[in-house]
Amino acid sequence: MVRLSVGRCQPAAAGCCDTAAVSTGRSAGSLAFAGAANEYFWIDPACRVAGVLLMQYFPFCDHAALATFSALETGIYGLIKGGQRVRGR
Repeated sequence: MVRLSVGRCQPAAAGCCDTAAVSTGRSAGSLAFAGAANEYFWIDPACRVAGVLLMQYFPFCDHAALATFSALETGIYGLIKGGQRVRGR
């Protein structure tokens, strides 16, 4: 089963604030949001990165949508923490 990559999450104005690091690489203190039609974003001030994934289909938290979001987030943190630069920077 794929789950949303959420650590200990506290409600925040823009979704939730992770109070602990998340397995995908997101730092404690990051903000995250999940919308009803599988829209997701996160903002990680500690790593100076943000990500947005917008899909427009139901059901909410669909397995394929969660797997896609997890792969996106894990891949971005792999680039950042692996020391590789994103193209164009």
